Amino acid sequence: MKKGDVPSGVVIIVMTSIDDDDFSAIVDNLEFKDSLLLVCDSSSVEGYDLSGMAHIIDRFKDAAKLVKKIEAWQQKSGMKFAGIIGLDEEFHYSFSEHIAKAFSLDFYSRRTLDLCSNKYLQREALSKAGIKVPRFRLIEPGKAIDNIDVGDVGFPNVLKVITGYASSYIFLNKDAAELRNNLSSLARTAEADPDDEIFLPHAVEEKGRKVVLDPKRQFLVEELVCGDEYSCDFLVDSKGVHVLRVVRKFSCEGNFGFFDALLLFNPDLHGGDFSVSSLQALCKKVSGALGINSGVCMVDFKFCKCEFVIIETTVRPGISTFIDLIAHIYNTTSLNKLVRQKLGLPVPHTLPEDAGLVVYLTALRHGTMKRFDTSRLEKAADRLGVFKVVKYYQEGVVVSTASQRPGGSVLVGYVLVRAAEGQSPGFAASSSVWQTINKIRSLVSVEVV
Repeated sequence: MKKGDVPSGVVIIVMTSIDDDDFSAIVDNLEFKDSLLLVCDSSSVEGYDLSGMAHIIDRFKDAAKLVKKIEAWQQKSGMKFAGIIGLDEEFHYSFSEHIAKAFSLDFYSRRTLDLCSNKYLQREALSKAGIKVPRFRLIEPGKAIDNIDVGDVGFPNVLKVITGYASSYIFLNKDAAELRNNLSSLARTAEADPDDEIFLPHAVEEKGRKVVLDPKRQFLVEELVCGDEYSCDFLVDSKGVHVLRVVRKFSCEGNFGFFDALLLFNPDLHGGDFSVSSLQALCKKVSGALGINSGVCMVDFKFCKCEFVIIETTVRPGISTFIDLIAHIYNTTSLNKLVRQKLGLPVPHTLPEDAGLVVYLTALRHGTMKRFDTSRLEKAADRLGVFKVVKYYQEGVVVSTASQRPGGSVLVGYVLVRAAEGQSPGFAASSSVWQTINKIRSLVSVEVV
């Protein structure tokens, strides 16, 4: 912390249903921990020791009761609140919104939150603002599931839940038969699991009246856009819009929606197809369309035929394994920069020059981990730039079916790699990334029975 960086007050961070590995990456790398109050659910904190941080664990069933818990904490601590950060996207940010109102803290408008919680509404708003999105259509199959009209969306296409988050309930459809099968499966899942927050009815304001969108019966179909997929975080403040990090996603065929590696890089220095300034211009248009004038936001996009195509955007930093990578390569994270903004501290926003890579480790199937040997990789770590190896499972432990990916492979860990000094441009090239992925995986022995 620099001299003069003295926090004033406490920032509330609302965290719900975050994968335990992502939760660890977030919390392990938090700065200003004495100026934070974490409000978490039990599923996220299971197995994590929060004893050294101010925190409240809640089931996220009753916002009013949660506010009372926070009031009790505030009275006991004597602290005032400087701001709130909402990571409760699956609840349409409703808990963060409720807490913000209770303590008179700045938060996004309900319109902005609706646009960031509903994929259909978001695509409509971005399109009207002249921002390119995939061709899309809202479908309500009902009894006519055999005669779904996808219009100009065509095939292949992607089926999604309108209020889904992360990579939940996303299906690739190569033809009409595959769409019918996936739609039937999705509709059955929605009816069978009505308590899943993803499928809760979503009430929005439209021309002064409430309109209820039903994620159990209304689904989104959109075209499959060509090109490489990227993700970025950007900061909005009084001086403008600033890109904080850019990640390129690498995926082999058969792993739709999931990735083999994530490359952290600076497009201006590492041979990117677009410039940082052009990406900032895009993010400025996105923030304008969503009514955002402060905060850190995330955008997933593709770069296709020299154009940006927005896949997803929301009013929080990106949440993924790359948080751990960014913390090591950039010595901070986008969430930490958002905390600084909420605390009224200066926020550095120059995009660093360094590059790094997350390489995912997989098994062929789920079952019991018989062998997970990374010893050969560890011996070659310096030569490859490997500085961290994370195993989700130890030998003898049952590998969860929740880790299974399309095509049947199972996610069992990841490796963090740093580009050597002077190596960054070549390191970030596609061919070099795939060589690194294949080399790392060849040095790891995984056997599940």
